[in-house]
Amino acid sequence: MVSISCLKIKGGAYYINSPTNIGLYVFRNKNCLVIDTPLNSSAAKKIDEEISSCAFHPRYVFNTHHHLDHCGSNSYFRNKYPGCEFFSSKGEKVFIENNFLYSSILWGGIPCSQIEWSSKEERIDAILEEGINKINDEKFEIIDLGGHSKALTGIITPEKVFYISDSIFSEEKLQKYKIPYIYDINKFLISIDKILSCDAEFFLPGHSCKVYDKQEIEQLATKNVSAVEFFKDQIYTFLKNAFTKEEIVENIIILNELSVDFKQYMLISTTVAGYLEMFISEKLISYSVQDGKLYFYRE
Repeated sequence: MVSISCLKIKGGAYYINSPTNIGLYVFRNKNCLVIDTPLNSSAAKKIDEEISSCAFHPRYVFNTHHHLDHCGSNSYFRNKYPGCEFFSSKGEKVFIENNFLYSSILWGGIPCSQIEWSSKEERIDAILEEGINKINDEKFEIIDLGGHSKALTGIITPEKVFYISDSIFSEEKLQKYKIPYIYDINKFLISIDKILSCDAEFFLPGHSCKVYDKQEIEQLATKNVSAVEFFKDQIYTFLKNAFTKEEIVENIIILNELSVDFKQYMLISTTVAGYLEMFISEKLISYSVQDGKLYFYRE
């Protein structure tokens, strides 16, 4: 396993390279804003040790979205650092505080044990609205980057470092999963446009091996859009004939030679639902129930 370390991006902007990149913004008094917390307390302890080795002190936590690999150890930091304040967007707050909702979206009902979720009681102390927000007298820009999740939010530091979380997927993730998990397809594409038009110098995805400059993020954005368009075209081609959602998922897995477990199957299924919603809202497909099955097909 690669050892984690705290790496400087620019000015007070840092990150800790780990399975989920943990952003840090360090203020002049060495208090810091932690951007996302890792999956569990074991991972959080390692992150915390690295923060402490730099003589930084967590004073604020900002969760970009509710997936557990981005907020799963909030309780660790709340218990370890009394007085630490926790922020998120309004749309993500309800999911962070009621984490079973995400698993319910994947499963379509009360989540089964095979889909990981947290029963811990979490609390977000304040909502950061889109636009300029002050934290510890420094100005940060909050930008709605929904798509991967309903209200995923990015944050830009005073030095123009943009923590974009999972609004764009790294080359490694695109290669590994091929079909990235997206809750809202159209909003995902709109968020990519926002990233490309923003006034930022450096960009840090939630899962990547590097920080991207402006030219590199444009190239990565093109790869993300291409991945979306590929599966949009593939699914639309299927719908020349009547398919159930499960048949679409089956064909995607087989044709793209994907190796999936239970959770990955559910992620693909939910993403397919996002493509179907897009087609329905654009009046490109219709649907009907026949012989107890829900079929989708082109108009």
